[in-house]
Amino acid sequence: MATASKYSKKAVKPLAVVTGVTGYIGARTAEAQLEAGVFVRGTSRDISTSRVRALIEHFGKRFPGKFEVIQVPDITVPGAFDDVVKDATCIAHLAGPILSALSDGPEPTIHVAVNGTLQILESAHKEDSVENFVYMSSARAIRPHYADKGRTYTESDWNEEAEGYVEFWGAQARGTVVYAASKVAAERALWKFCDERDPRFSVTAINPGHDIFTCAGPDNVQKILVFLDFRDFVDVRDVACLVVFASKPYNRHEVDRKRFVAAPHHCPLRAIARILAYYYPSIMDFAKSPFAGSRREVDRTYTKRNAFKSNESVRLSEEGYIPWEKTLVDTVEAMRSFLQRNQHHV
Repeated sequence: MATASKYSKKAVKPLAVVTGVTGYIGARTAEAQLEAGVFVRGTSRDISTSRVRALIEHFGKRFPGKFEVIQVPDITVPGAFDDVVKDATCIAHLAGPILSALSDGPEPTIHVAVNGTLQILESAHKEDSVENFVYMSSARAIRPHYADKGRTYTESDWNEEAEGYVEFWGAQARGTVVYAASKVAAERALWKFCDERDPRFSVTAINPGHDIFTCAGPDNVQKILVFLDFRDFVDVRDVACLVVFASKPYNRHEVDRKRFVAAPHHCPLRAIARILAYYYPSIMDFAKSPFAGSRREVDRTYTKRNAFKSNESVRLSEEGYIPWEKTLVDTVEAMRSFLQRNQHHV
């Protein structure tokens, strides 16, 4: 006897909603969905910005008629996403507190992270076409700031210290810990929603390390982000591909109610300097670099100790991560191209 599935069986045209589409991961996620043949509807707090206009023009040339952006000024307002998710088949929720808001203190930051997530979940719950929901969490929701040395963290772990730290220090809490606390609180709210409401669509959380490479769109080098207080990295292109994988209807049973850590590369700054000096000896005089110490040769070897186990997504998708040295070289090449276009010389 056949059993009924909670998943929608309607044949619908794929439409992906990507909140925070102008952001670092958001733009790459939109690009990856478009390359997969999916129509993308992005959201932004303000669609009049030069960044939004540039992204629309950029994707409009590459994918005519496949990309649009809708303005959502306040993602915490009830019903803020009702119109956005209409006819959507998959949702990637990447919007959250902007980095500048971290200086406002922990309460506004956590409020936006939690309630923005809950509001889009409510809108998705009312829309029959939604089949997959992907929440962009963070490896900081898994690994505490003062992590146990030698320990490998997995999807079953939680950062248990961030929220307590923020509660104790209040407005004096460090921005990076406030960010971690907001991700912990928002992801816990996500799973509580699933437990209480049992949505018919699949729900997945992705927990990336710090992303590197460039943001999609023109002059993308301006969006390169490297957080130097964290040593566990992932290529943002890999994160975008993981979102696409979790968004495909035929993968729903594999990804539903699961977290995926994506932090495959642990690399100290000294090792990064050595790698770049190896590939770009004319640019970096390693012997004169503060990273050289007593060494005068360029040695690319270093201890590849990973703080995270990031192989579950590889097992399911059967795709490996972009090699770390390729990520670094690709990033430098993108920077060189940007500077050359702007009449600078490297």
